Amino acid sequence: MGTKIMVDTEKIESVKRQIEEYQRAYQGAYHRLYEIDEELNNTWKGVDSDKFSGQLKEFRGDFDDLDANITSYITFLNSAKKAYDAAQDDITTEAGKLTTDY
Repeated sequence: MGTKIMVDTEKIESVKRQIEEYQRAYQGAYHRLYEIDEELNNTWKGVDSDKFSGQLKEFRGDFDDLDANITSYITFLNSAKKAYDAAQDDITTEAGKLTTDY
């Protein structure tokens, strides 16, 4: 028996939009975290403040990497939707060309 592939491209689009919303919220949260760190650095001085701020700065690469991975996944979903839509259009076009001699 052959493999069946069933894809709802509208669902792909819906999920992609939801992930984009989550990404914007994530970006806002981690940018706000660094703004708060700056505010703290203006009032909280000392070795402990420096340690906290330094530790937080070490996480920036991880935050940026996760953001890049989310962007990559959004790009993948866009590409997948386009590919499935194109395949559907091609199949529909080819089906319309079927003729019979009877």
